[in-house]
Amino acid sequence: MMYFKRSHTMKIIISLALLALLNACGGGSGSADQSGGQTGGQTGGQTTGKPITLTDQTGVARYHGQSDCTAFVLDLRNDAAPAYALTNGHCAQNFSDPDTPYAVWRDRTATSDRLVFFYTASTQAAQKTVQVSEIIYSSMNQTDLAVLKLNATVGQLRAQGIEPIQIHSSPLASGSPIQVIGAPSSEFLRQVACQQGPRVDVTEFVWVWSQLQSNDCAQIYPGMSGSPVFDPVSRKAVGVINTTTVGMSETRNCYLGSPCEISAQGTRPRAQTSYAVPIDGLASCFVQGQWAPQAGVCPLPLASGP
Repeated sequence: MMYFKRSHTMKIIISLALLALLNACGGGSGSADQSGGQTGGQTGGQTTGKPITLTDQTGVARYHGQSDCTAFVLDLRNDAAPAYALTNGHCAQNFSDPDTPYAVWRDRTATSDRLVFFYTASTQAAQKTVQVSEIIYSSMNQTDLAVLKLNATVGQLRAQGIEPIQIHSSPLASGSPIQVIGAPSSEFLRQVACQQGPRVDVTEFVWVWSQLQSNDCAQIYPGMSGSPVFDPVSRKAVGVINTTTVGMSETRNCYLGSPCEISAQGTRPRAQTSYAVPIDGLASCFVQGQWAPQAGVCPLPLASGP
């Protein structure tokens, strides 16, 4: 990574980075299917048992923060505790700040951030908006995750028909079927079925992310950053979508809008591949349903610095 001093040139570079990452974290252009089904060109494994549907995963929402993304509420087994939601760090924080590659945000007040639930093809009157009270955690340093504290308890959300989502306690094996639910930009929530790949280190522009889950999800569009990746068997979340090479015009260089895998053979983009931040150890960052990270227990980087 390179540290840039704040300047007019840097502002231009960061503006380009912002535009490219928004596209990279959702893929190339294309029209998303509003029905929640699959459209042509989808690859990957099929689910077994009862498929996950938009109507039974009411904990997924459109997130309006620094960027318009997707987020989902966590089920931490305590209805009396504050409700927390997960999304990407690049959705919650201002990553045009040159310090962002190494920054960890903690306990930042959110003045206008909000989640919109029931974000399907129903009327706006059927949607429910819940304000974000604090950005409890956000980082793009090694990971790309943000933890949002909502202005409601888990029980209050359940009373409105919003069901939180449990975190899977262990990673899925490569080749396992997965499902993703997210809200593309200017579209409603939709779902896609695909297949889990191996974990890889990924770099994009000035960011380096450790051990992301690769997958062959071919319909990841802008706005689906922060979407939960589900294990369709347990119906629990195993990851959070954050970037992709699907639809990328540049697939040779590791730069803006072209994430690269880092391996012993070199650093290069892998075509038609999406990536998600794993969350199988994230429950250890909470105690009795409340955010209480401890170094050595919570797997997230808790301090700023390279």
